[in-house]
Amino acid sequence: ATEQLIEVLKSDPRKEVKASAAQALGNMKARGVNNGAIEPLTQALTLDDTTAANAATALGQIKIGSNQANQRLMAIALDKRGRETVRSAALFALSQLKPVEAVQPMMLLMLSDETSAIIRKGAVTVLGEIQTKETLPALLWVLSTRYEDIKDFQRHIKRQYRTMAGLSAAIDALKIGWTPEYPKPDYRTWSELKPIPSLVRSETAISLGKIKGDEVVEPLINALEEDERAAVRRSATWALGEIKGDAVIPPLERTLKKDEQGIVRGEAAIALGKIKG
Repeated sequence: ATEQLIEVLKSDPRKEVKASAAQALGNMKARGVNNGAIEPLTQALTLDDTTAANAATALGQIKIGSNQANQRLMAIALDKRGRETVRSAALFALSQLKPVEAVQPMMLLMLSDETSAIIRKGAVTVLGEIQTKETLPALLWVLSTRYEDIKDFQRHIKRQYRTMAGLSAAIDALKIGWTPEYPKPDYRTWSELKPIPSLVRSETAISLGKIKGDEVVEPLINALEEDERAAVRRSATWALGEIKGDAVIPPLERTLKKDEQGIVRGEAAIALGKIKG
């Protein structure tokens, strides 16, 4: 049925039929002769929301894209006026296709105060799949923010950077390519700062566990021991279990004995089981 579905996607005038054809191609993971499904799926990204979301999901399921598809998927993800379902589908596709050129756009989304936690989490997932060291400064900064309560968060940032100039310099050090639509935050007072949601911090810990490296171990231990949300501590525990090494065993043992939340202690037991010894 693949070639017929591709033809439907190209030429059928009914949007609901195009949407179903895109969904079918994705569920079948059908690429077509000479990857013939990729071009019509890419073109479908410009159609109505349902068809665009189905086409984006299909590209992710098929796991073959193109430069044009990557560019359109990034544009959809960055569109502040777009529906969250369509943007989430684009982020799913990018997490499967893993284009390196998505790194900067995803860091913009991750750090955007104006973007929903779901979209920001999706952007972090993409960064975790691409797994480039370029993202580490920004990911580690997000993980270090620690607090959900706005007052606690603002006090934490103020203690860490002391002045607004210090905070601005720290943001510069993240090496983000800010854009007119996503400009560098221009904070004038500490009260303007907004905490980074635990959903985003939790996914950040998971991404660091995929990227690995000596430089992520201590920040993950700090998150495990100091983040106020159990979901973040659990993700940090999982990440340390993936990284392994002698340095992660003592904090995992302490977590297994002392963390107040069972889901965190359980993850610590699993992590220690992976490490063995």
